[in-house]
Amino acid sequence: MVLDRLTSAFAALRRLGCTPAEAVAVAVIATASVVLVGLLWWSGRALPPVPTGMTPSEMASDGVAAGVSAVDVIVHVAGAVKAPGVYTLPGGSRVGDAVQAAGGAKPKAVLDGLNLARVVNDGEQILVPDRRAAQAGPTAGTAPAPTGGAAGTGTDNTVSLNQATAADLETLPGIGPVLTNPQLARVESRL
Repeated sequence: MVLDRLTSAFAALRRLGCTPAEAVAVAVIATASVVLVGLLWWSGRALPPVPTGMTPSEMASDGVAAGVSAVDVIVHVAGAVKAPGVYTLPGGSRVGDAVQAAGGAKPKAVLDGLNLARVVNDGEQILVPDRRAAQAGPTAGTAPAPTGGAAGTGTDNTVSLNQATAADLETLPGIGPVLTNPQLARVESRL
């Protein structure tokens, strides 16, 4: 059946004045086009859903959103993005993914100040600088550093793991309640 259709297609091309080489070329191009369309359809149907933003009221009291698996990370994207807010992203997501989840960067954003390939941490704030903030100094694109003086912190913003409270540990980048509570339990069990 397929062979009959191919034979009739070649005969039609011959009637139009095509040489056998031209008929083969047309057949190859047509086959490649069908394969390409099939591949595009196949890859487009398996796209993951876009992460949705969360309001602070949707956050649970322990800092983990209801219905979020342990491998998801929750980040706050602020600054020069179209839809700043709190977003839930799959574990292993990058800063660029977080910016896209927030609707993308505004035209005045300076993305050169961010490492878009860096893996985000749970509870992290990602601040996308604009031109004005980028001119202000090298700290643009990061949350302000915590100040020293708390019980577990030194004057150089270091944290002593043996003396730190939960609040002290949570000032460290990438450390939230999920990591703080087991660490404090280990320290207390050794006392």
